[in-house]
Amino acid sequence: PDSFKLYGSKTHNAYMQLRIKTQKDDKLSQQNSDQLRLIDKQLDSLPENNPKYKELSDERESIFRQRDSIYNSLTRITSDILESNPNSFYPLLSGRCLVYISNGNLSVDTARIIFDKLSSKLKTSQIGLSFDNYLKMRENTAINKIAPDFSAVDMNGQVVRLSDYRGKSYVLLDFWGSWCLPCIQGLPNLKKIYEKYHKTGLQIIGLSSDRVKDQWISAINKH
Repeated sequence: PDSFKLYGSKTHNAYMQLRIKTQKDDKLSQQNSDQLRLIDKQLDSLPENNPKYKELSDERESIFRQRDSIYNSLTRITSDILESNPNSFYPLLSGRCLVYISNGNLSVDTARIIFDKLSSKLKTSQIGLSFDNYLKMRENTAINKIAPDFSAVDMNGQVVRLSDYRGKSYVLLDFWGSWCLPCIQGLPNLKKIYEKYHKTGLQIIGLSSDRVKDQWISAINKH
């Protein structure tokens, strides 16, 4: 048979419930993602002074606004299912909540309220503990919180520690990736900010999300 249905699993039932309710928005979200990939590919091949560049950039912003509305809808659906099914593992297993928090559609405070209402069985499960740790990490890096210390090796092989700058400089942390077009487009502005405020104590530390070192080294040398 081309398709089948599995019965008897509560987690699968929750999966089907969530899938049915999010099917329409998921399809729209996928269409938006496909459009954005196509536009990003076109923008990457055009100089910024090309008239087509502005046209595509405006279209990109419009699609982002549409996608934000879609994600708000998906967030409401997922949150409602999670709140009304405090013993259901699937909404957390699906990873949707992590995506919506990351996108800013689900606030960490709201996610914490929802999580705290879940059954103790779900909260103390492996997926529950993992989600709780993620919320704690986000809570510890919220606005007005002291940034947690970290160390990393830079392109020259030198260890950079955030704590070495504490009390001496204003530090701007820039999280970026060589694959991220908006990140690359923002680099000229970062350079202007650095040139304007470095003399008064500003330092900028860029943290790349690239997993392959050659990719972020190449991006640094290029830009």
